[in-house]
Order: sequence, then C-alpha cells, then structure tokens
Amino acid sequence: MIVKILKSATTFAGVNYNEKKNEQGKSELLVAKNFPLYGEISKSDYISYMEAVSNTNPNVKKKQFHAVVSCKGREYTPEQLADIAEKYVQKMGYGDNPYLIYSHSDTDNNHVHIVSTRVDKKGNKINDSMERVRSQQIMNEILSINPKEQVKIDISEALKYQFSTIAQFKMLLEMRGWKLSEKGEELHLWKGGDKFLIPIEKIKDRLENYEPNLDRRKQLTALFHKYKEGLNHLELQALMRNKFGVELVFHTGKGHSKPYGYTIIDYPNKLVMKGNEVMNISELLISPEKQAKIDSCNKIIEAILKDNKPTFKEFKDSMFSYGYEVSDKKLIKLKGEKEYLFKLNDKTLKELKYNGRLEQANRFNPVSKEEQNVLSRLFFVRSSDIQMRAEKDFDKLVYSEMMKSYFYNNVGDVEKLKEKEISFVRDKGEVYLIDNINETILNSRELDIHFDRSVYLSSDNVYDLERLKDIENIEPNNYERGILDVIESALTVQTFEMTVEEQGINKKKKKKKQQNQ
Repeated sequence: MIVKILKSATTFAGVNYNEKKNEQGKSELLVAKNFPLYGEISKSDYISYMEAVSNTNPNVKKKQFHAVVSCKGREYTPEQLADIAEKYVQKMGYGDNPYLIYSHSDTDNNHVHIVSTRVDKKGNKINDSMERVRSQQIMNEILSINPKEQVKIDISEALKYQFSTIAQFKMLLEMRGWKLSEKGEELHLWKGGDKFLIPIEKIKDRLENYEPNLDRRKQLTALFHKYKEGLNHLELQALMRNKFGVELVFHTGKGHSKPYGYTIIDYPNKLVMKGNEVMNISELLISPEKQAKIDSCNKIIEAILKDNKPTFKEFKDSMFSYGYEVSDKKLIKLKGEKEYLFKLNDKTLKELKYNGRLEQANRFNPVSKEEQNVLSRLFFVRSSDIQMRAEKDFDKLVYSEMMKSYFYNNVGDVEKLKEKEISFVRDKGEVYLIDNINETILNSRELDIHFDRSVYLSSDNVYDLERLKDIENIEPNNYERGILDVIESALTVQTFEMTVEEQGINKKKKKKKQQNQ
C-alpha cells in the first residue's frame, strides 16, 4: 500500500481533475464528508464550499490537500481503499474538514484520490510539519497486520475454493496482492519485504478432491447469454463483478490487447473455472450492435428498479457500477463511448422522482395518520407508502420552549424562523410545525401552544393544504434541497391565488357600488 501527497495548489484543481475523470467513466466519487449541501450537488458546489472554508484564513495561499492511496493490482476493492483513506484522513488531522474521496479504474492498480482543505472551519491551518514522513507512518499503522498471520489466512481462504489447476490456486493469491513463483516442489509467496513458501504437495492434495460444479456452470452460461448480447467483454466483466460477485480475469499476451483466454472466479460459490467451460472466448469477444446494447441496458434498468425503490441518484450510482453513465439530461451511454444509447423514458423518470420524494418524506418519521397525510400531500406521494414510527425520538419540550420564546416574548419573526428552516402548514384546522434541518413534523397540540393566536401564523406565512386543488401543477423540480423549498413554492402559488381572488371580489364590490349610485 502506497500513499503519496501531491503538490499543494492555490486552487481546488484536484476536484476538477477527478470530476473530469468521472465524466469519462474512469472515476467515481465514493465519499463526500462535511459538506452542508443537499440534493444534486455539482462540482462547482464542492469547490465553492471548500473555497469558503479556506478563505477563513487568507494567510494560507496553497489551500488544497491532495493525496493518492494506491494498492498493487486489485489487492483492495475501491470501497476498501475508501475505508482506509477515511482512517488516513482522520489521523492526518483532516477528519473535520470537507473532503472528497474518488476511486479510479484507469490503471492496473486500484487507487483513490483524496481532496480536502488545508484550513479547518475555524480558520486554523492543519499541521503539515513532516507530513510526508507522518503520512507513510500513519498508513503503516492503519495496515498493521502480522504478515505471518495474514499469509496463513490468505492460504486458508484460497484452499476453501474448488480449483482444477495450480495456476488457478496461484491466481486466488495473486488477487489478494501476493507475488508467486514455483521453485521445485515449493510455491514461493512474497508481499513487500515478507516471503513465505507453501509445499506444492499441499495444493495437489486439494486438487485430488476437485469436483466440477456442473449446475453452477449452466447458471453462469445462462447469465452470460442473457447479458452478453448488449455488452462487450469488459462491460460484461463489470456487470458480473458488481451484480453477481463473479470476476472475469482476462489473459493477454505481451504487447497485445486482445485476450486469448480468461478465468472465472465465482466468489459467492468459492469456485474457479476455465472461462471456455462457460462461454468460448471468441463468442465473448464479439462486439454487440447498438440495438442489442439498448436491449441489454433496458434489462439492467428493469433489474435495478425491481430490486428496490432507488432514488435518481441511487439509480445513477447503480448504473455506473454496471458500466453505464447517466447524464443530467437523463441520457444513457456506456462508459468510454461517445454516443448515447437512449434517453430515460418518462415513466421510469417519474418513478425515480417519486422514489426520491418518498425517501425524503420518510425521513420525517411520522407517528400518526394525520402527520402521514400531511407529508403525503407535501411530497406528493401516497400516504400508504410512508412509514410510521411508534413514537417520537426527540424531546418535544425543546420545540415547545423555542416556540414560546418566539411567539410570546415578541422575539420571533418570519426571517428568524426561516433561518432555522422552520415552517408551518395548516390542514383541516390543525397547524403543523415542519423542521427541515432535523427532519421533524409536529402537531401544534403536542407543543401546548395556541398557534392560531400568533401574529406570525397569518395566511401569508402558513402553507394551507386545503387551498391547493391541483398540487401536481406546483411540483418542484428538486425535493432533495429540502421541504422548506417545497413550502416556499406552495406559498408563492397560494399567495398569488389569494391575491387574484381578492382582486376579483374587490372588482365585484366596486361594480355593485357604482350600480347603486
């Protein structure tokens, strides 16, 4: 495991670099911590916030911290590297700063990039004294594993697999980061400065017990035929790994890019088999036509939607793991290809948006049918889809005292409550408090406050659910930014409707008065 701190920069060019890799399908944002941002967050949003934090200390000119954590080959998965990187960030002193972790898949070695600020939110510069020396020491501390114990674990795990050749056994250990060579009747392993050996006789004993799993072979053949039609061999490799935990290891000759063969490692079933036993390499390498690609993509979309109820962001992440990119304009293409396959249809998009609204509504944890119905109408989702909790998991007294302070001590006004992202809705004579930050809904009766007597709760400041006859017409584009935006949008429409209505009444009164004169 290697960690390298890149040269400091006066800008956050590291974000631009990694986001560009994202657009090319060669990178993925795995972690974004300590950013008080909501919804669909853009590259410029991350950079703007990092700039704002850094500007609390104008003396620090080189404000970007950029490091790379890399392993040998596929020794660690991107997710495992991200976990290690987060521990590293904490120990280096950047844990409370805004930071991003990107995984890259454009080299033979899995690696992640870390981008953060060299200034914390209080304006203090993070200690960078001897940071390159401390950096590797910290990484060694994080990975402190007894090599003798680790080799025993790795060999023991490899021997649990069904394999038919010594080469397949060696491949299992290579996937764990070991280098191997055969010398006489011994298999030599080494990683870093540690060397070990295994008697080949021990491996041969395991080979004698090998039994091919014909049923699993048939299952894999069926899966290959199902998904291969619209994918090239690398896209199928990504899909099998991410959806089924099956690794396709392609073998290429020196100086060649076209594989001459491949091996299948079935991790869930602990099997290693020759690829040609499942599908001939020549068939696997046939490039699909565009319509076949579209059909295959639609099958994957169907599977994603069937497995759960993903939001649009979760859908994009799932598609990315299967080798597809979904643009902000809802266009879908395969990673690395310039031409888009098709645009996401309105029915699927509507379903994803609905799931996003439902996910937001469920965060408010209603405990009554009334609260459930209010959230249903605020987020435009079916009340039966919203989950109810047995009881509130917060102290109502806190809200009660806060509201008394605002309303009874004459310190409250619209703007101060808006700063706290607190709003109110009225439904069937009841007034509900909506706390956007803490994602809480409360009936005024629970707070022992006469809300209707408050000057604050005028018709201009309360979202009246009963006044909106066609709520679908005011559906906001981005619920993820918070319910306060939903209420603001509704209030704007509501106020406009009331103004028009009042103008109409006044015109009638004026006309009647003129007739009576």
